[in-house]
Amino acid sequence: RYNYWAGHGSQHPTRPFHMTDIVLNAIVTVLFAWLVRLLFDSAGCTSAATIGFLAALVFAAHPIHADAIGSVVGGAEALSAAFALL
Repeated sequence: RYNYWAGHGSQHPTRPFHMTDIVLNAIVTVLFAWLVRLLFDSAGCTSAATIGFLAALVFAAHPIHADAIGSVVGGAEALSAAFALL
């Protein structure tokens, strides 16, 4: 409902949907970095933070995510990934 309300009457009615998808992808990227860091910390790796950051950077920039962010209906994929990573 928020997306419909925010885009109602504007020249770009899909902008709120795309902004929501971008925010969801950022949340999933942070959760992914946290998960990788947690896994490498538990394995005793001393550079777990660096590995987590680099893995999240690759995850965020990978072109396979273009369809999940570029289309309006892609928000469901990012939302399900966020709940799976929690």
